[in-house]
Amino acid sequence: MDKCTGVSVAWLLVAVLVGEICIFSIPGLVSAENPPGSFFVDCGSTASYVDNITGITWMPDDQFIDRNSGVNANVSSASLYYPDSSELATLRYFPDSRAKNCYSFPVTPNTIYQIRGTFFYGLYDHRSTVPSFEMVVDGTIVASINFTSGADLMAYQVSYAPQSNLTYLCLSRDLTNSVPFISAISLVLASYQQSDLANVMTVNIYEGFYYLTQFRWNFGGNGIIRYPDDPLDHYWFPIKWNSSFVQSTIQPVETLTAKGLVNVTSPPSVVMNTALTTDGNMTIDIPFTHSYGWYMLIFFAELDPNATANSREFYLEVTSARELLLNVSESKGEVWAIDCFSLANQFHIELYKNQSISTPLGPLVNALEVFQVGQQHMALLTNKQDTLAIEEIKSSYGNLGVWTGDPCFPYPHPWLTCSNISVLGGSSSITAVNLSGSSLTGPISSGFAKLTSIISLALDNNELNGLLPDFSKLPNLVTLNLDHNNFSGTLNLSLWDPQYFVHENLTIFMVNNDINDLEPSWENNTLFYSSLLLGGNPICNKHEISSNPTIAYHQQLNCRYNNSVLPPPGSVIIVQRKKTKLIWILSTTLTIIFIFGGIICAVILQKYRMNALVLHEIQQEFAKQQVQPTLYSYNVLRVATKDFHIDNKLGQGGFGIVYQGVVYMVHNAFLCMNSWRTRILPKLYGVMN
Repeated sequence: MDKCTGVSVAWLLVAVLVGEICIFSIPGLVSAENPPGSFFVDCGSTASYVDNITGITWMPDDQFIDRNSGVNANVSSASLYYPDSSELATLRYFPDSRAKNCYSFPVTPNTIYQIRGTFFYGLYDHRSTVPSFEMVVDGTIVASINFTSGADLMAYQVSYAPQSNLTYLCLSRDLTNSVPFISAISLVLASYQQSDLANVMTVNIYEGFYYLTQFRWNFGGNGIIRYPDDPLDHYWFPIKWNSSFVQSTIQPVETLTAKGLVNVTSPPSVVMNTALTTDGNMTIDIPFTHSYGWYMLIFFAELDPNATANSREFYLEVTSARELLLNVSESKGEVWAIDCFSLANQFHIELYKNQSISTPLGPLVNALEVFQVGQQHMALLTNKQDTLAIEEIKSSYGNLGVWTGDPCFPYPHPWLTCSNISVLGGSSSITAVNLSGSSLTGPISSGFAKLTSIISLALDNNELNGLLPDFSKLPNLVTLNLDHNNFSGTLNLSLWDPQYFVHENLTIFMVNNDINDLEPSWENNTLFYSSLLLGGNPICNKHEISSNPTIAYHQQLNCRYNNSVLPPPGSVIIVQRKKTKLIWILSTTLTIIFIFGGIICAVILQKYRMNALVLHEIQQEFAKQQVQPTLYSYNVLRVATKDFHIDNKLGQGGFGIVYQGVVYMVHNAFLCMNSWRTRILPKLYGVMN
């Protein structure tokens, strides 16, 4: 019987060039137990309770999420659609505009867990449009939640290995900007062990990939199988076809371990005790809609008590890949598993008899698990030191607790700037923190001094006080803004060792605090203090300044309100020369502007005088003829003749074309407002009676 050991997804992705492949292994299976460290959380519930159908003890969710995050709601339709699932009767929704809202759970790092988010909409908000949003595990978007009706129930389970002692399930808004919600969360310790290195799924998870459960099928079953039959509370859905026979056994199938073969998690006994079988061929179509990395586990166990060693021998073929010959009856009582991987968006399984020998029993299949292999590496998170530093900062200031989850992924907290990741397996670093005006009180958290990649730190306009932490180990820091806080007394900078701390572009803003002295003193630190701004502090009002001009100069430099540069001592003449040169340039420029302006004004004035002279001559001619016509501006004539339209042309004489026009009384106001123009009419202006 053929078998192959597992390989990593990184290698499997090469198969995209040649289509699809299957990796077959035939391990014996071990049964799963209910692991410690599990959490079953009823979101929106206010108290713990035991479900009288499943026996699960459900916990309220308030201890896993910030108390100011989300709103509880009841879902009255849950009892109508899903009466056996008490956890669907409540939910928590998140109407705020934050990019993500996260639940956090304690875990053991580098251990495989399965986390599931369950979503039942049930029209709890009485809206006409159904919501859509994203589910995030740690820093990775693992699923898009898209509802089509109020009766939809969706559950997304992810198998993964958290990188730290906290793991996060977050909800984030998508482009529809719908309000996210969640009904229930389960987090269980998986049975996969790190020692099972030959198991494809285990190897890939420990390499940082994740597996998103697509479905679990219980062939020949009746009703959904879950806890307590499945101690991990997996959902096994019944599958039957009319063309196949349903076979079951009263005796439970044993789960024996075959030597030298890989262990994987066995389906519960109640799932393996039913199967579909046929006398002919069987085809199982997998309803994929996209091309991903698909991983599949197919389970077989002989259920016929009268079967002999050669009663059931058949071929398995997955999407036209190579055939595998199976004889599940030769080891009755054992559970066999075949694992396959494909990159196709069409996936089907063919089961058919071995025609080379005569076997009385046809193909059989008991259960199927299908997973989507995550295309994004789960290890691409904020580096551990920065993450711990942010958690320390948040614990120092309670009002930052609403921002949970990975600091940078998939969307950074709004007060953080994170570096980009350029290589697979790398992690992001925090390069800037902006908590200006965030109502922070007390001393500066020491967590800020642990952000080793930080370039800019803005803590201005808060109510911070006390001693400053040691920032000397932050070699990239360029800007430290502590303006408008409550720092008072002596500013002790002895911990800020210039050997490590001084940056050529460094500026430290301490404007408008209550600093009245420096330690060390001015005399010993003039070079370092040249980038320290202390404007608005009592120290700047002291009159006992040393007569040393260098010290006096540096106090002026420190007591600015911004980062403008003052000239160093002895540079007054140079500055004066610069000012003189600037004045000469400005005066020359203004002179040129006045000359050209005068020329332009003279030309306009001359034109005005010529127009006035022409108008005077016309008026004299009319006076000789004792005629007093009304004079109209060109704009009035243009409007009256409809822009000198051809339909208004009366004829043409020696002085040009003659038009007819209509002038309405409303134009009197127009002529009044534009009377200044009637005084400079050129010869082309018309005359109308």
